[in-house]
Order: sequence, then C-alpha cells, then structure tokens
Amino acid sequence: MEHNVSELRGLNPQIGEEEDLSSKRAIVMNAEKNTAILNDALGALNPHGNSLESMIFSVAHILERIKGDENPYQAQIDRLYELAESVAQISQSLEPESTDVDSIDAIEERLFAIRAAARKHRVSADELPAKLEQMAHQLETIDNSDAELHKLQSQVSTYLSEFNNAANLLRNARHSAANMLRTQLLAELPDLKLGSADFDVEFSDTSASSHGTDDITFMIKTNPGSPFAPLHRAASGGELARLMLAMRVVLAGVNDMHTFVFDEVDTGISGATASAVGSRLNRLANANQALVITHSAQVAGFADKHFKISKSVTNDKTITSVHEMSDEDRLNEVARIISGDKITPESITMAKTLIKN
Repeated sequence: MEHNVSELRGLNPQIGEEEDLSSKRAIVMNAEKNTAILNDALGALNPHGNSLESMIFSVAHILERIKGDENPYQAQIDRLYELAESVAQISQSLEPESTDVDSIDAIEERLFAIRAAARKHRVSADELPAKLEQMAHQLETIDNSDAELHKLQSQVSTYLSEFNNAANLLRNARHSAANMLRTQLLAELPDLKLGSADFDVEFSDTSASSHGTDDITFMIKTNPGSPFAPLHRAASGGELARLMLAMRVVLAGVNDMHTFVFDEVDTGISGATASAVGSRLNRLANANQALVITHSAQVAGFADKHFKISKSVTNDKTITSVHEMSDEDRLNEVARIISGDKITPESITMAKTLIKN
C-alpha cells in the first residue's frame, strides 16, 4: 500500500484532468492531420519542385518579348503578374504551423499514466484523488495501529465497565420489582380461585444487549408440591386469563397501556370467584378501558356499559352486529344469562342485585 500511495502522490491526478488532456490530445492530433493536408496542397502548387508562381512569372516574361509599338498581349501579361502574386500569397498563407512533437508526447504520456492508474485501482480517473486520500488514511492507520489499538482497547474497557455497572443496577431493580410483583400478585390469587397457585420470576444470564444481561421468565405452579414451570406452559386457558387479570390489576397505573381486552376470563368459575373477577375488572376499568367478553352474570354486572354481539345470515352472508344495550335491555340480558332463554321474575330480581352501575 505504501508503494501505491507514493505512486499516486507522484502522479498527483486532478479531478477533470483526464477530460482536459483528452481534449488537448485531440486538438494536437487534428493539427497534425491538417498539416499533412496543407503540405499536400503546397506540393500541388509546386509540381516537381517548381513553383507555380515562378512558372506563371516565366510565362509573363516570355510574352513581354513580343516586338511592336504596343504589345498586343499586355493585358494578359498584367493578369499573369497579378495571378502570380496571388499564387505567392496563397502559398504563403498555406504554410502550416510547426507541430510541437514534444507537446503531444507529454500530453499522451500524462493521459496514459492517469488512465493506467485508474485501471489499476478500479476507479474512474476523477476518483483517483479520493482513492489516494482513502489509501493514505488507511496507511496512516496501519502505521499507527499499535497506538490506535491501545486507544480502542481503552475505550472498549471503559464502555464495558459502564455497561456492566448499568446492567447490575438494572438487575437489582428487576429483582426488587420481581419481589414486589410476586407479593402483590399472590395477594390477588385466592379470590380468583387460584389460592393454591404460586408465582415467581426466574432470572438467568443471557448475552449482553440493550436490555441488559438478564433473561426473565414468569414461573407458576398451580398445585402444591408440583414444580415451577413457565407460565405459558403450566397454566390452563382459564387460569392464564385470571393470572393476567391479576397482573393487570397489580400493574395498573405503572405502564402506558390504557385498553385491556379479556376473552372468557370467567371460564370455569362461578359464584364468589366470578364476583371477585368482576370486582377486579371494575377496579382495572377505573383508570383504564377494559373490554370483557363474558357469559357470567356476576362478571357482567360490574360493567358500565353492555354491548350485545349477534350474528345473522342474509343472502347467504353471515353478518356480525354489535349493539349497545339500554338499561332495560341490560337487565333482561343479565337475567337471560341467569335463567336461560326464559326470563323469570326471579332472574330479573337477581339481575337487579348484580348490576352495579
């Protein structure tokens, strides 16, 4: 690389120089061709080495020898002299300017050297200055590689120390948050018919990233004596829904989520447990929006608004409709959930006690 840098510095190519040299070369080469043409023309004016001008003068001199009081060819003689003078002027004006052979040689040598360098470095001629700067920088980096390596190693060591400190602070904060989450979550589970369940947060090391060095897994065991297992594997659908409800309640107000959707959160529960689920959904909805799909009268009773979802078939097309229900419709729908298709006075009375809003 050092040789290439020295070679290019010696050449010192400039942007636009190739085009300029190419134009100059074309001009000089055309001048050479034109000189050959002029020489051919002058040769024709001097056949066999004899000047056409002198030949015309000779003709005029011969005619002047005619004797008499007045030369009858004087007019022709005068025209011959004028013609000879014109030929002389034309011959003089056709004399080509001398071509500087050294100039064309220098132009071609420089042009070919620039083009050869461009081919060697696989760039255009105008990119040679930038290529020189790039290689010079690389050479400087190589020459100073030891110092540069030491500098980079020092920076890496500093940044790694800062990262490890931040990762440790983050890990400590996560452990503290995990303990708090476990305590608060376990307090919610008994009312959700998950009193025998236990929850924990498992930490393991992982490769460093912008998220730290922790791999976090939520662990659950639903029966005493059984081992902890990852939450998404060990919990059933209903259990998972209630666990997520408890977690949402615990975390409400500490995240940016404002809308929660729960589908069949009441699966497999009834009575007091269903009422507890409804109560927690109501608490969650105090500061957020909770959309709940339910078939439990106890859960539905805590809602601020009810929407009925129905399907119909029209022209072989199934249409799903969602309608907000009035207070009377809400009462009847909760009563229908209690007693089935036939709404009874007793189910109406019970529905009134269940609807809280």
